[in-house]
Amino acid sequence: MSGNTFVSSRLELIENRFKEIDTLLDLAQKSITNPTTYSTLCRSAHVLLVSHVEGIYKDIVRDTIDDLNRNTDFINIKKTIFKTHSLHFIQNRDNSKFTDNNKFTENEKFTEIIKDRLWEAFKNSKTQLILEPFLRIDNKNPTPKILEEILKKFGESSFFNSLKDSRLEIVFENDLKSSIRELKRIKKYLNKGVQNFPYNVDKSYFHNNESHKSRKDKGLFEEFLNEFLSDRHKIVHGQTLDNPKNDKEIEISKLKIEILIYAFIISICHCSNPIMHL
Repeated sequence: MSGNTFVSSRLELIENRFKEIDTLLDLAQKSITNPTTYSTLCRSAHVLLVSHVEGIYKDIVRDTIDDLNRNTDFINIKKTIFKTHSLHFIQNRDNSKFTDNNKFTENEKFTEIIKDRLWEAFKNSKTQLILEPFLRIDNKNPTPKILEEILKKFGESSFFNSLKDSRLEIVFENDLKSSIRELKRIKKYLNKGVQNFPYNVDKSYFHNNESHKSRKDKGLFEEFLNEFLSDRHKIVHGQTLDNPKNDKEIEISKLKIEILIYAFIISICHCSNPIMHL
């Protein structure tokens, strides 16, 4: 297995995306005596932050696929990942887009048979995953539902549930120093863990071992992201001329989103490790 993974190379670019938000917020703070300029910069930072989240999750999926293609054979990857890949070959030809629920044929049983036959035919071949089945073709805001949908294609069935009562929820305790400390800690853990393939990261870093499957309530991260996206929608579609959040609130929101994104990357990398390392 090789070092210098595609995912590790992406982390610096992700940091640069978040630094763009810092630049806008710094300019906003310097323009606080000019309400028009201040409002414009805050609103721009809010919208750009959401755009970066969408760009990041798409980039990370692409990088993970590239790492798998470079380092594995099909026999080494999780069956869930192969089955997602196989959708490319059995999608309904009357529908050019991948649907939300991945139903590419009316006969799901027949679909599973085809997936199994493809597995038997290619399981001993070099991994050649196709990106499209792992991503949505349509451009949608990075809602909790979409992030979970992406991770399910890699075998993670309850990402936001795994964040409930986890150490990462410290960002909701209004303790800025502790939140910044956690951000530094998770970045350090992730940077070190994805330098080589197989990745040396595990969901146990944040995953609460208690089962939350019976809980239907939304966790703090899910509620936060939904609210932040709702505010972004109001800005983009001209439904409000006021700032949903000021520069300090956006700064805190950025910190929460950074930690959420790094947890997402840990989860997708953990799920993508060769089965012998899981």
